[in-house]
Amino acid sequence: MSTTEDLRYRILSETSVSSIMKSSNESIGGFACLGWGSLIWEPGSLPVAQKWREDGPVLRLEFARRSNDDRITLVVCEQGTPCPTLWTTLSCSSLNEARQALAKREGLPSERHAAFCTSTETSGHHGAELVQAWAKKRGFAGVVWTGLPPKSPASNKNKDYPSIDDVISHLGKLEGDFARRAEEYVRKAPRQIATSYRARIVEELGWD
Repeated sequence: MSTTEDLRYRILSETSVSSIMKSSNESIGGFACLGWGSLIWEPGSLPVAQKWREDGPVLRLEFARRSNDDRITLVVCEQGTPCPTLWTTLSCSSLNEARQALAKREGLPSERHAAFCTSTETSGHHGAELVQAWAKKRGFAGVVWTGLPPKSPASNKNKDYPSIDDVISHLGKLEGDFARRAEEYVRKAPRQIATSYRARIVEELGWD
């Protein structure tokens, strides 16, 4: 990571927390869920309690995971671009309930991919300490988010970060409903999720 990127990351994180504190001095409490992809427009069974807000913690995100239906979806990863996430509160009475609800909606292979933090512990996923700091400022009892790893379309292996060329090649070969769903995902992702791969996808495929 370059010094400039690191500085931008810190500034974005500090700005995100600062704007939150200015907007409300009250403790919200309860449990929150972070989002950046299809959870926003297709919450499904997720027990969302309010509209999604745009001033979540800044995390490194990228279009870097080949999903089961061949979309390239967003994940939190070390190589990603710092982006302010979105968040909502959940109608859940415990952290376990919130994690289970997220795992069900996302079709996660294991609840260990339902990342979490409380005021005293985290799941250890990338960026968890940033989420924890944000959650403490807001007064949340806990926060959950999707913690799936990158998966390159070239190897179809977890934790294999794809090159942008592999992503473009994969998306460009899709047809029919697979192509439609993949394009929809990129187009509907919130504008604040302005990653470097997204810029190339828009440039190469026109999915603005």
